[in-house]
Amino acid sequence: MAGDQVTYSLNSSHCYSAEAETALQEELRLLADIEARYEEERHSLQRSTLPEAVKGRICRQLETVRDSLRGPHVQRLAELHDELLRRKLYLLETVH
Repeated sequence: MAGDQVTYSLNSSHCYSAEAETALQEELRLLADIEARYEEERHSLQRSTLPEAVKGRICRQLETVRDSLRGPHVQRLAELHDELLRRKLYLLETVH
């Protein structure tokens, strides 16, 4: 079969496993939930009649809690991203 050429598709469906796709969607959903709750609480705080100094302190606390809740999910997304890059590089290396 000299001269025949095999073409491999390296689109995302070949690089993503079903588990990785599910994990990505779950992490993104959790981050969106954290952001939505933070925004709700922040808007509620802005509408409150508390003194501005108290609002500022509570707002900073909300941001701290938000950041601590987001941290593990951002880390997991980074791990999934690295895993998918390694998988894609492996496919690229084994295709030629």
